[in-house]
Amino acid sequence: MALNLPHIPLSTCRDGLATCLAREFSLKNRLDDYANRHLSELRERIVLAGDELAYRNLLRNIEVMEDHRVVIMEGWCPEERSEELEKLLGARGVMVIRAEPDGEPAPVLLRNNRFTRLFEPIGRLFSLPAYSEMDLTAYFAPFFLLFFGFCLGDAGYGLILL
Repeated sequence: MALNLPHIPLSTCRDGLATCLAREFSLKNRLDDYANRHLSELRERIVLAGDELAYRNLLRNIEVMEDHRVVIMEGWCPEERSEELEKLLGARGVMVIRAEPDGEPAPVLLRNNRFTRLFEPIGRLFSLPAYSEMDLTAYFAPFFLLFFGFCLGDAGYGLILL
């Protein structure tokens, strides 16, 4: 079986490819410029569309309710457990709307191992770290244990001397 190739010089093909690549680059630049110019407007429209969809879903759920009551709850959930919570609530006919907090401080969830979890109440006596700060419980736990042992040893030694 013979392979029939077109009778076009290689230089012509290369020129055509270069022209196509230049046009592609030009179109990508135009698209990027357009997106940059209208990015804030596009973001606003996406937010408005999401709000409209949430509102329509809320109206649909309200019409389906048998007892004609609407309850609004507000709360916090760790990010890694949010999908689990949404599935649980969705299975019970509850609509979940995620919203960014309006300047209120996020609650702190401490994640420590079994040993350092024992020292969390001591850390709470002083104050919990802010949401953006590091939890120092793991660092002060061994030192607290050591110094508490010193104090207890001194107290025991004092009782013996009495």
